[in-house]
Amino acid sequence: MLKETTNNAFVVGVLVKKDFTIKEVDVKDKDGNATGQKEQAIGGSLILRTSDGSEDEINYFSKKMKKDGSGENSLFKGIVTIMNEYKSLEQFPNEADVVQIGSGQLTVNDYKGKDGEVKTYTDIKANFANRLSQKELETTPLESKFELEGTIHKIGEEMKKNEATGNVKITLNVLGYEGTIIPVDLIVPKEIVQPFMSAGFFEGGFAKLVGKIVNTKETIETVEKMAFGADNVRVVTTTISRKEITGGNPLGMPIEHGVDEAEYAQAIAKRKLKLDKIKNEIAKVANTNSTPSVSNPFASGGATANQTANPFNPFATK
Repeated sequence: MLKETTNNAFVVGVLVKKDFTIKEVDVKDKDGNATGQKEQAIGGSLILRTSDGSEDEINYFSKKMKKDGSGENSLFKGIVTIMNEYKSLEQFPNEADVVQIGSGQLTVNDYKGKDGEVKTYTDIKANFANRLSQKELETTPLESKFELEGTIHKIGEEMKKNEATGNVKITLNVLGYEGTIIPVDLIVPKEIVQPFMSAGFFEGGFAKLVGKIVNTKETIETVEKMAFGADNVRVVTTTISRKEITGGNPLGMPIEHGVDEAEYAQAIAKRKLKLDKIKNEIAKVANTNSTPSVSNPFASGGATANQTANPFNPFATK
């Protein structure tokens, strides 16, 4: 089995909003089949705002009891504390907590887009969070960063409206639990494209890449002069969402880092099967006008026609 590669997300920000629910969920056997029994679990998310105005959604999920049934899961208790005690801007505009996530990782969420095609989105999940004291805030910047290792699946120009932006787009295949492929799209800003291309990165090679997570809104105002009367002013707000590389190291071939070629090919095939299954579910919905079943224990009535469930934030819609 392929070992997991480095996958770290570090986020510190003002708590904008929190949304958690405790529900009864199905107990499943080792093959993922429902046993007919129920247990408590908590799921939901935090939205944290960093110093550049980015707002990142951090997803949480934990069952109440430990797998061996020996007692209550500490992660569950920690998330309940977040739900009950942490202060958000939404609830306390003048007293919101500054929160640092713990054990953060990037995860992949595949869903149905508005055009009926399968879309892939990268989420952030975490296991716990801590409120920062005033003293800790003096030395802790409010920022969102990533540290990843994996195989470079693709390197190409970033295109917008059929025009090259000057940036380079990379898809890095990070290896997750039990050989899961987590494809992460990253951007090399045009200002550092030349040193990046000279460093020795290549498709199929293993790499370590670090950078910042950007989720900001940009407002553009255009003024159209009129022959008489008031000018026609248009204000358009767009969301800028990207993972921007700030540095990295090429690390040679994957096999040098314990990534077996045959096992990696199997992991790629496994991911293709997953995407094909979603495509088939979409086709089934289109043909029967019904919604596909999902494994998300917090979903009520299955996924809508516009999404599949995110197991770490059951209320998220992309």
